[in-house]
Amino acid sequence: MKIVTLFILVSCAFICSVYGANQIDSDGDGLSDFQEIHKYLTDPSKKDSDNDGVSDGDWNERREYTYTIRTILQYLPPYNDAVLNDDFQDARVLEKANECIEVEVIHYPFSMAPNSIQPNPNWQKDYCKMTEYLKPRLAANWDEQMKKDLLAELKADGIVINKLNDKQVVNQVSAWLMKKSRYLPKVFTTYYTYFPQGTAAVYPGLESAFEREFKRDCENYDWTIDEHLEHELFGKGMFYNKTHGSCTSFAVYLTTVLRALGIPTRIVMACPAIDASNAKQLLMVKERITHNRTRETMLEGLRSSASGFSNHTLNEVYVGNRWHRLNYSKLAQPILDARLFGLLTHLYTVNDLSEIELAATWGWRYAKGERDAYFKHNNPYTAITLSERFGPHANIPNPPLVVKRPTSNTKPDIFIMEPQRHLPIPEFTVWNEVIEITKEWTFNKTGRPHSDDHYDFIFKGIWTVKPGDIIVLAFSLDTKERIPQAYEDVLPRPWPEIEASLKQGKSVELMGKARGFNIILFAAPKREQLQPLIRKSKLFESVKKSGEENSHPRESESPKNRKKL
Repeated sequence: MKIVTLFILVSCAFICSVYGANQIDSDGDGLSDFQEIHKYLTDPSKKDSDNDGVSDGDWNERREYTYTIRTILQYLPPYNDAVLNDDFQDARVLEKANECIEVEVIHYPFSMAPNSIQPNPNWQKDYCKMTEYLKPRLAANWDEQMKKDLLAELKADGIVINKLNDKQVVNQVSAWLMKKSRYLPKVFTTYYTYFPQGTAAVYPGLESAFEREFKRDCENYDWTIDEHLEHELFGKGMFYNKTHGSCTSFAVYLTTVLRALGIPTRIVMACPAIDASNAKQLLMVKERITHNRTRETMLEGLRSSASGFSNHTLNEVYVGNRWHRLNYSKLAQPILDARLFGLLTHLYTVNDLSEIELAATWGWRYAKGERDAYFKHNNPYTAITLSERFGPHANIPNPPLVVKRPTSNTKPDIFIMEPQRHLPIPEFTVWNEVIEITKEWTFNKTGRPHSDDHYDFIFKGIWTVKPGDIIVLAFSLDTKERIPQAYEDVLPRPWPEIEASLKQGKSVELMGKARGFNIILFAAPKREQLQPLIRKSKLFESVKKSGEENSHPRESESPKNRKKL
């Protein structure tokens, strides 16, 4: 009995030294004291904080003392429901199939876990037994020689690992890697590879996609495809070549280097809370999230990904006796961040890239541009619903939020609405012609086809607008797209009158003001007649002159990335 008791005491001491008091559940409600204090804001000494007869650990009761966002998200496999919960979310699988995983996710955007890191000066001794997150793997393939070389390079740059606590190591080494490593911006091959029988290979059927990616930047290097993997996929190769690819590549790089130094590290796969390429889901954020700062942070982060494949890979590092997120060189990355898709959903945690087969699902879909019944837009995930909750015992301030535009930007933004472009795309597009005319005196340029969704984006606040911005409307009789009925008041003249002129073989050129915008309309009997009509028009010059007369003196402005169709 004494031996057993001694073993239990030693085991508890090890758990507390390595995993800390963060795992203790004093009141037995199934929630750790740490998360009750920092995530749920409940009382860690009471099983039922509000004395309503329901334990704090109940799925819905956890939301009583704070602000939360609930989504039901469908996404492509792989999945592992054992790793869906962390300091920022609770999640449970509702349905799983080969084609789709459906999860209910409760996000805690105001979790205070990022502010809780207590550095551990004894980390080398305390963490050495966490071999699962320290040993080399197929992708994070560090070895003793690399460790020796790494320590020497760090020391030469004034970073002496033995003199630092764990938080200092992570902060200084991740920043050092960012500074020392060259980014390969044009190439993305990590989703096209897999690891059969312990070796890296291109997934069967994705060879042409891999080669296409590989050749995007071939003028800047002369290495082979196998050598390229050493620059983007394998951690040791990235260390010696001082290169890295996108977020997935850099996560492997960080995992390799930090493990070699003795910091337990793993990889997290995440995606935005909704699919920003789906207009209806962006409108859900606008209309259903009433916490002002959260809504605008989400929208700002999502706008940058509204027309492409978007997800993110980052790290978790064991610092201060607890797992914390590391995003490139930002330790304690919060879940709510306008620079990171607004609000992130944690999908998967893995020890090594070789242990998650992304090529067969996410990579395949990305390479082939596939769409299906589940995922009709760019991304391999979609939000079925989105809602928020202010807990009845929460004290969450929600002051009005004024969205400020850069004071140096007094140029108008321009929104170009034209008929849908069908393949093959014609040489002439309204977008190209209008941009050529207005490129010097307009700021953001946005081109979209006529549809309810895209007009909603303008007039319901998905896209940031200001008085005096310009909307260009282009129509032709031989294309079917027309302005949605809810926005017909934007037309400078009623559509039946415009249509009557077109049926007589006449082109129409109009200017007006509506809902705070300058409106320019072009219509022609045939689409190809729009080009000479726009090119010869004096309306743009009139709008430009009017804007200059109403504007104040300003400093010169830097170019802005254009948003294309």
